[in-house]
Amino acid sequence: MILQTTYSVFVADDDDDDRFLMKVAFDEHCPEAKVRFAIDGIDLITALQDSSARPCLIILDLNMPR
Repeated sequence: MILQTTYSVFVADDDDDDRFLMKVAFDEHCPEAKVRFAIDGIDLITALQDSSARPCLIILDLNMPR
C-alpha cells in the first residue's frame, strides 16, 4: 500500500498575477500540495480558522492592505 502525502500550503497575496505564478509553480513542482489562496491577511486568517488542515507552509506578501 502506498500512502500519498498531501501538503497544505496557504498563500496570501493581493496580486492576481503573483497568485497565478505561484499556482503554476506549485502545480508543476509540487503537485501533491493543496494550495489555498487568500487576497489579504484577514482572508488568510479566516481560511486558516475554517480549514481542518494544518499548514506546512504559509507564504505571505508583506506589502498588502489589511
